[in-house]
Amino acid sequence: MKNRRAKSRRRGNLSLAERRERRSARHILDVKVKNRRDKKKRTSPRSVFWVKGLIVVMAVATIFIAVHSAARAYLIDNPEYRLKLIAYETDGVLSRQRVLDYLELETGGKLLEIDMPALREKLLAKPEIKSAQLQRDLPDKITISVNERSPIAWLACRSRGVVPKTVSREDLKIRGLMVDETGIILECRRLMPRYVALPVIKLRDLGETTPGRRIQPAEAMSAVDLIKACDEALYLDSLKVREIELATEYSLLASFNSGAEVTFGMSQLEKQVEDFRLIHQDSLKKGRRLGSVNLLMKKNIPVRFIETSQNPTPEEVENLQPIPAPRARPAGEESGPEPRRTPKIRRSIPRERADNADGVRAYLRTG
Repeated sequence: MKNRRAKSRRRGNLSLAERRERRSARHILDVKVKNRRDKKKRTSPRSVFWVKGLIVVMAVATIFIAVHSAARAYLIDNPEYRLKLIAYETDGVLSRQRVLDYLELETGGKLLEIDMPALREKLLAKPEIKSAQLQRDLPDKITISVNERSPIAWLACRSRGVVPKTVSREDLKIRGLMVDETGIILECRRLMPRYVALPVIKLRDLGETTPGRRIQPAEAMSAVDLIKACDEALYLDSLKVREIELATEYSLLASFNSGAEVTFGMSQLEKQVEDFRLIHQDSLKKGRRLGSVNLLMKKNIPVRFIETSQNPTPEEVENLQPIPAPRARPAGEESGPEPRRTPKIRRSIPRERADNADGVRAYLRTG
């Protein structure tokens, strides 16, 4: 009852106009209509951004296509930029025509369309080529520089048909294989004079015979290292390796041009070669000829000498004679041809007196 009285009191305080206004307000709907213009204002920045981006991309693509077309017309399709000259440089025996066959390269092509890295990879895939450089010289030239692998020894293996100092022949099933200083196997396709003088590495079994692969087994690589060590340390002594054979799993038997046969171990090759050089020099001072040396022993190295008891040849006897000095003419003697001298006849040299040079000289003085 109290609430009703309070409401009636409140109504009584309102004027008639206010009451009507309240009654009419009850029937009005509060509806908010979204304006399309407001919606357009919200989405316009994003659409403008995409439109501008699309315009920029189209402009860049148009410029790129125009520049590419112009460059192609001026450079690539230009007859002046056609390949006309191919310069070739090498430090070995590889012919120019063989290199061009490897590359499948001919004159007349478009110079700027030639893939230079791909051509270089083709050359490096060949076993006989160690390194290669290709340079494009505008407008019409390519320069090819090749560094070839240099063989240092022949390979010999009966079980694989590898014959030293021969050219590979498929019809006879003969393969001439060599090896370079890094142990890479090379195939002999042309027998050069300098190849004939290379030493020979004899192997019972050659694990890998494909050119371009590293030599197998590991002991064979020790023979390659021994040849390199001898070439460096014995060059001034005129000592050269002629043949190396894998005697055992831990030793190498090397034959030298002096006739000496030396047994080397697989390790510390430089030290062993130096020991052999000292022994060789000492034998020369003593006038003795080395027969065999076993360097597997670190102390008390076994050394065998060769006895030289042969008679000297006439050429050697003649070389032992001193060259006579010219005869001085007496004062007032007219110049003219020298009188012919009768040759001096010497007796044959007995074997017991020809064992050494001193005996020969003594015999000539007394004879």
